[in-house]
Amino acid sequence: MLRVELRLAWWKTEACVVIAAVSFAAAFVVEPALNRAVGMLGITLALLSAFVAGLLRGGLVPGRPVQAANAIFEVSVPALLIVLEHQVSPRTTFLLNAGAPLAYGFVFLLAVLRMRRWLPAVMGLIGAVEYVVVVVVVVAPGAEPLPELGLGVVCVRAAFVLLLGVAAAAVVAVLRRAVGTAYRDVRAQELFGKYRLEEPIASGGMGEVLRARYCPEGGFERVVAVKRMHRWLAAEPERISAFRQEAEIGARLTHKNIVQVFDFGVVDGVPFLAMEYVDGPTLAVVIASCLKQGVRMPPRLVAFIGRELCLALSFAHDDARDPAGGRLGIVHRDVSPSNIMISHSGEVKITDFGIAKLLRDRPHTQTAVVMGKVGYMAPEQALAAPLDRRCDVFALSIVLWELLAGRHLFHQGSDAATIVAILQMEIPRISGIHTDIDPAWDSLFKSALERDVDRRLPSTARLCEALDDLLVRAEPRPLSLSDGDALASFVAGLKSERQ
Repeated sequence: MLRVELRLAWWKTEACVVIAAVSFAAAFVVEPALNRAVGMLGITLALLSAFVAGLLRGGLVPGRPVQAANAIFEVSVPALLIVLEHQVSPRTTFLLNAGAPLAYGFVFLLAVLRMRRWLPAVMGLIGAVEYVVVVVVVVAPGAEPLPELGLGVVCVRAAFVLLLGVAAAAVVAVLRRAVGTAYRDVRAQELFGKYRLEEPIASGGMGEVLRARYCPEGGFERVVAVKRMHRWLAAEPERISAFRQEAEIGARLTHKNIVQVFDFGVVDGVPFLAMEYVDGPTLAVVIASCLKQGVRMPPRLVAFIGRELCLALSFAHDDARDPAGGRLGIVHRDVSPSNIMISHSGEVKITDFGIAKLLRDRPHTQTAVVMGKVGYMAPEQALAAPLDRRCDVFALSIVLWELLAGRHLFHQGSDAATIVAILQMEIPRISGIHTDIDPAWDSLFKSALERDVDRRLPSTARLCEALDDLLVRAEPRPLSLSDGDALASFVAGLKSERQ
């Protein structure tokens, strides 16, 4: 989707430049004021689209609010042109007749190319309302009586805009089905080195992750996850270096609670990692489903998830070795729900050591820049201060707090406000939010979320011991189920409710 938005941004830029050039040329022949105004608007929109294209080219992934604002802006351009014509031209007829269908047609063409369900229909509704408001409220009162300004004619044209959006949405539905079928057929045959790519799993600013099958010459197959870098980033040496480091670190982390990295290579100039495929959602998806359905994860399962992650991080911190047998001392630095996987069999695994640091035998490392997801940073990490394994203790404790509370701990409306909250906000007692939670959790979070590094729990091993105590104190589970089975059942229940 990032590539589609990038191409659309460049197409909009080129189209606006052409419109501006034609308008400026036409200004020498007819309607000088109007054409100059349209030309200036075209230049402005071209610069705006070029700026957006530059951000996308740099790896910015537009969120839904940004995409919605962009769609609303695009469908509002025809109404803006009508107002502009009304202000500078005495006749006010072109954009009420031939110009409006052309403008709205271009807008809905862009909406179809985005291939998003219901987006064209919503844009059609917004465009229809804007058309009525602009013509009836802005244009008609100050213009000479014309048939095209009559309320009946205006409503018919607004209905046409709405139907145009609905028709575009229907086209999108048909295209998505056709493209989905073709995409699966092509993916089934697409070979990427020794890997046959199948379906996409996730995508971000650095690359995309796809389900794939390892297909060596011997003939056997194995399901894996292939993480490959976006082609336009593959020419940047520092990006490839980070990718290679993630592979080297991952290859040293052989643990049941860590997603294993099997392979690193370059195919057609594109670096990739081949990793263990975890058949299940990320913890971020589980949390979102709980919030949507008004479900709270039982404290026992939260303690179980925390204990499994503590085992994984303790292995990275203390037990991972280099080829010579030396201690690596790997600090993850990006522990967050999106990097934690829950398999359908109830396994808990952590992934994405892409910004991890090797401490070796040194007690600290200095980060040159702030890296990681802002809402899950330790205070010292947010300040780009020296780090050790205790920053992972803090981040993991944030995740556990949010699982119990059912809401974010530090996340605010902006990164700056979130960092201020991490540094200064009073941390609420979890038993004060939900009175049925064991107050022993408060003691755990008091020491694990201590801002003073020297007073914080010193390791994930110690955090694991505290979680073991909580598991002993927790409500007993059915003897027929292990904690992993109970977690798998809980996640499956969320999935069935979503369906």
